[in-house]
Amino acid sequence: RKHGRQTVDYLDARMEPILGPTYGIMVYQEQVMQIAQALGGYSLGGADLLRRAMGKKKPEEMAIQREIFRDGALANGIQAPVADAVFDQMEKFAGYGFNKSHAAAYALLAYQTAWLKTHYPADFMAAVLSSDMDKTDKLVGFIDEARTMKLVLAPPHVNASAYPFKALDDRRIAYGLGAIRGVGQGAAEAIIEARTNGGDFRDLADQCRRVDSSKLNKRVLETLVNAGACDGLADNRATLMAQVPEAMRLAEQDHANRAAGQHDMFGMPAGDSPTMRLSTPVQPDWTLRQKLAGERETLGWYLSGHPTEEHRSLLEQLVGTPIGRAESLLKPGEGRGSVAVLAGLVTDVRRRGDAMAFVPLEDWTGRIEASFFRETWLENAPRLSRDRIVLIEGLVSNDHFNGGGVQMRGRTVLDLDEALARYGQVLHLLVDIEHGIDGVLAALKPARPGQCQVRLRLRTPTAEGDVVPDPGWCIRPSLALLDRLRDRIDILAVDLRLRRVGSLAESHFATTPASASFQESEDDLALRLASEG
Repeated sequence: RKHGRQTVDYLDARMEPILGPTYGIMVYQEQVMQIAQALGGYSLGGADLLRRAMGKKKPEEMAIQREIFRDGALANGIQAPVADAVFDQMEKFAGYGFNKSHAAAYALLAYQTAWLKTHYPADFMAAVLSSDMDKTDKLVGFIDEARTMKLVLAPPHVNASAYPFKALDDRRIAYGLGAIRGVGQGAAEAIIEARTNGGDFRDLADQCRRVDSSKLNKRVLETLVNAGACDGLADNRATLMAQVPEAMRLAEQDHANRAAGQHDMFGMPAGDSPTMRLSTPVQPDWTLRQKLAGERETLGWYLSGHPTEEHRSLLEQLVGTPIGRAESLLKPGEGRGSVAVLAGLVTDVRRRGDAMAFVPLEDWTGRIEASFFRETWLENAPRLSRDRIVLIEGLVSNDHFNGGGVQMRGRTVLDLDEALARYGQVLHLLVDIEHGIDGVLAALKPARPGQCQVRLRLRTPTAEGDVVPDPGWCIRPSLALLDRLRDRIDILAVDLRLRRVGSLAESHFATTPASASFQESEDDLALRLASEG
């Protein structure tokens, strides 16, 4: 319409000077009031009452206003069908209209921010992230948006980060120290000041000596370690955490020596002495699970990896296609999409009343959003809680509204433990027979009965042999069971074999695979293993 490629028609010529600036479309509340005056004979006060009535959308009130408008329009020479058509347009407008000062200001702001986001993505997102650094939940949403924009978020570090988020170049953003939960502006600025004045910190003791101790206490230091912001100042995070008490003690000693004007035997200030070095031994590094837990607690998101990586083998057996390759599931010619099963971590749940819910699902390769309508949401809601690993079956299709990629309409959900119990086929255990077999059997007993078979490979210093317990020893595998088995010193390897998921809606299998007459007791199995060994 603006460029003249479409003509603008008005139901009445008196509407043209009112709607001309917006090309025949009612955009502002003031236009509704002007039309009510010009066509319906309303006073200014009456037009404002009409505007309010349209906003409230009460049928009985709108029926009264329609009669008033029709009578006023008839007095101005407008027939009832035209008056009703104009009123219908005005009523429809009420669903989206705002006053001009509000709408124009927001439209301009939306245009400016969209332009900045398009042409200066890193600078724009750094500013957005910095605007809500103290609100971790909002920050996680902005980080998700930055990742969707293919921006790289450099981890926080005491030797590199500023207080707010900073754009490093067009595609990279440096994480702000102020966004680490539990650090605070005072501590962050004290760290930056010490680094600016004295250069990068060499180790944890050097950091504690140079940063104001009233700002950098034990809790803040442990928070920085958990966030990965001190990585590189020691061999690993476990060692850094073990060094915290000694580093603080050395710093206190250094501050006391400086206050007393003491120097070491080389004439150097005591804090620079070679003897003032950390002696805490190197510790075994934390597991990925421990690192991720610390990062989630302090950053609200994951830095060192993804929680699904720990279960990657299980998920790949169950579903085959990771989320990052979900687009490959789309079949040519199927415009509506393809039915598939995907697995990942629920990172959020956004509800639109009881009518709909949106669930972002992530794995180590990517992210997809699954939508659930009322019935499927109510059926699956108990399984869809944040930080839970689930399998979702649904319709995967192209996402034409959120920057491309794919989306999913969820139908059926299983959590990972349910999937392991349903699709577990064989649990292989490599057992060090030197420790005996009783402990292994006792560890398996709480998981009985089930449908997953058990295979034991017994190892001695000179030989290995396989033992197959009878069907009564089938178990119900779970993540907790696998963790307990891996923690045992008498079990050298744990390998759970799963069958590929066809459809989550398929009927459940029996949980007791054999009758009691064929079940082998724990004592009988132990005796048989001993004799076969």
